[in-house]
Amino acid sequence: MLRKIALFIFSVALILPNIAVSADNHVYCTKENFIIKINDVNKYIADPIYTVNGNTFLSENDICSLFEELENILDRQYVPVGVVEKGDCMGTLESHEYKVRDSVVEIQTLKIHNASYYPLRKIANLLNCVVEWSEDSEQINIISRDPDNCYMPFRDENGMYGYMLSDGKIVIDPQFDSADNFHNGIAVVSAPQYGRYNYGCIDSTGAYVIKPQYKGIGAFDGNLLRVITASDQCQYVNLEGAVLGEFNGGLDFTEGYAVVRTTGYANVAPDITQKWAYIDTNMDIVSKEYDEADDFLDGYAVVKYATDRCILDRSLNTITDLKDNYDEVTNIGQGRFIVSADEKFGVIDQYGEVIVPIIYDCLYAPGEGMIVAEKDGKAGYIDYNGEVIIPFQYDETYGFSDGVSTVTTSGQCGIIDRNNNYVLPPTSAEFYNESNLGIISVNEADDGHALDRYINIYGEEIDLR
Repeated sequence: MLRKIALFIFSVALILPNIAVSADNHVYCTKENFIIKINDVNKYIADPIYTVNGNTFLSENDICSLFEELENILDRQYVPVGVVEKGDCMGTLESHEYKVRDSVVEIQTLKIHNASYYPLRKIANLLNCVVEWSEDSEQINIISRDPDNCYMPFRDENGMYGYMLSDGKIVIDPQFDSADNFHNGIAVVSAPQYGRYNYGCIDSTGAYVIKPQYKGIGAFDGNLLRVITASDQCQYVNLEGAVLGEFNGGLDFTEGYAVVRTTGYANVAPDITQKWAYIDTNMDIVSKEYDEADDFLDGYAVVKYATDRCILDRSLNTITDLKDNYDEVTNIGQGRFIVSADEKFGVIDQYGEVIVPIIYDCLYAPGEGMIVAEKDGKAGYIDYNGEVIIPFQYDETYGFSDGVSTVTTSGQCGIIDRNNNYVLPPTSAEFYNESNLGIISVNEADDGHALDRYINIYGEEIDLR
């Protein structure tokens, strides 16, 4: 999974060693279980939230999750947070100084037992957001100062892509064969007038920051882009177009590392050996070679050597040797890994302990704290600890996005929320695609490629203008 700039900045702020720590300050704090609502859609928060004298503290995982969502939300005017439960407990406040880029910032950390919680306002400011607290409504309003990433790609009646806002206002005219979401202020597009190799990048005005000239482009991590040249070479370039490194193959940078092919080539005979290793942003190979290697996610990566798989930490040390116990191992974040054995699926943690029994016919974790699960011919949802959130009652289930998910049953397609209530009732006439930044594209059921219309997650029609 590709990590957003919000997660990257937060990681920089909190993972680097602190410079100084003040004396402890014991305080009473209020435990509050929140439901985050983005555009009035519930967003799951995994850990408890605490307040001290009106200051709100969230866990590192939930801070990352919240602001990662903000990077992709279309209409980012506010994020109301409703309190649903309270309880008092004792905690400890500690003031830490952290080096963030070239500055030193002070972050007050709330300690509850062995867990650390971080102040929402301080982190929001680092991520260029304003946080306002409403005592009357018990809501938190998070207002982004940077709207560059709030454009939604859409396709017109001629099959060309442009960008619009959530109300249907067109901000970049349709002119592309394909268009991705914006990440860190730029978006990958393909432009037909540039010939066979026509992938480039635009900014929020529609101007090219990378001229179309590539066979493919990865996601911009805020510093580097992975591009595929006409000769199938993998290059890492900056926005000025300077080539910083070139390899026979590679993946995007995530959490400071990228996987590159060190031996062999793509599309070669199966008996030709391929090897993979990790590079840092200096383009130096910093690990040994593996037969397979995956992206880092939440500090961990899965690699394979011969028949054995291992889990690496961010220092590229093996923390768990899984040997050949599993057919597949997939990192889904939060220290959880989907594993398969004998055509059954379950979940383990980073130390190899089984968290979810290996009893499911299929598991897939697209995000928002939910795992799509199939068992005995029916599909539903479980959380990362194996608790059934939505019963196994559907023929097919898809990933949650913006608090809703597409489901199908008895040949009908509908949209449900996290409480398993239909937001859009089942229909056999249309197919609802997964929500993208709060917008759902709808296809005619008898032709999955014929775009019919756009709606929001409440079923309201989006009129392009």
